[in-house]
Amino acid sequence: KTLVWWDDYDAAPLLKWREMSPGEIRQAWLGLADFVLLRSLYMGGIPTPRLTVGVPKLMEALPMIHEIVRAGWQPAPAFQPAGARANDPGLWAARYGEGLGTFLTLGNATASNFSGEIEIDGRYLGDASHVFAPYGNGKLTQTVAGTSTRIPVNVGTRETLALKSVLALPARQRGRAMVGQTENHLRIELENAGETPAPRSSSAVSRLRVPADAKIASLAVNGHSLDFAEEPDAARFKLPLRASCVIEAVFESRWLASPPDAILGFDFEKAVILLGNSPAPQAREVAERLREYFRFASTEIMRRRQPLVLEIREGADAGEKRGAIMIQPGRTRVENGNLLVDPNPSAVRALLRLLDRKYFFAGRFPTTGENDDERALIQKSGLGGKILE
Repeated sequence: KTLVWWDDYDAAPLLKWREMSPGEIRQAWLGLADFVLLRSLYMGGIPTPRLTVGVPKLMEALPMIHEIVRAGWQPAPAFQPAGARANDPGLWAARYGEGLGTFLTLGNATASNFSGEIEIDGRYLGDASHVFAPYGNGKLTQTVAGTSTRIPVNVGTRETLALKSVLALPARQRGRAMVGQTENHLRIELENAGETPAPRSSSAVSRLRVPADAKIASLAVNGHSLDFAEEPDAARFKLPLRASCVIEAVFESRWLASPPDAILGFDFEKAVILLGNSPAPQAREVAERLREYFRFASTEIMRRRQPLVLEIREGADAGEKRGAIMIQPGRTRVENGNLLVDPNPSAVRALLRLLDRKYFFAGRFPTTGENDDERALIQKSGLGGKILE
């Protein structure tokens, strides 16, 4: 069962708030929010709306926290900072998941930035040499020697670094790896790669991580297409053993056929939802869900005086209309000026998560607390009904 932080901040007993200015209180509350994020990724807890509403930093981090924590907290971190700060109690190391599904987090709860190396003991991850990438877009350079991986990192004060294993090589691999990652593309350069002792064959079976809700569109080594076998959340393939090579993988969504920009560029605010004749209950449910999404977004995010209520047309006379939303099986896509929405619940969630990028809403800070002191504290801070940032 996933750990959840149930209570709210209960900040009044922690602060000498009667002696503080409103600005000082807000800064202190930002520190509490940072602590929630640090502790969540260290102990494997998911914060509830009682902690996240009105706090954009936490709201934006929730999908990452959710994915990492649900992978499963592991008792042994399997890595630590190297060098002078190896035993620094303010650097919080944690590990989630297993094997190629591993996530690593390093929280910096100190008042100074951490710049140095971390050393990963891959024996906890299984019999493989692991290559890591940042969580999200970015680049990472590392040195692999058998089951050990060393990575230079920078972690700012009150920040958490999150990494994930993206490639598992045979355990005797050694060399330098440079990883570059975007939403749908992964590039791994392996330099001076090889085995110790000398390899017995000219290729090695390796496994590449495939992001959640995605599949591989193409996989190539040194520009040449490579055959692979699909596994749950991974692809297995034979990697030619050379002095160096470049692995490139292109991913595509299992639920969205059109690029994100094409879907976000669709004019939802002028759209009509066409259900046609005798629509299935699931299609009606999806239509109502989309209508409710934009009703909420129009008042809370777009700040319209009147809510946007998308029209839903049913029946044979619904007609055809360019710029319409239609509920149809098959990956969600923009086609001939219309948006065809897959009614599969996973596809609908993928669409709504994508829309949240354009219509992000962190909520507004609570106006009341659980007791008189908390209510007075919120009132003095001026945060009630506003955003903490």
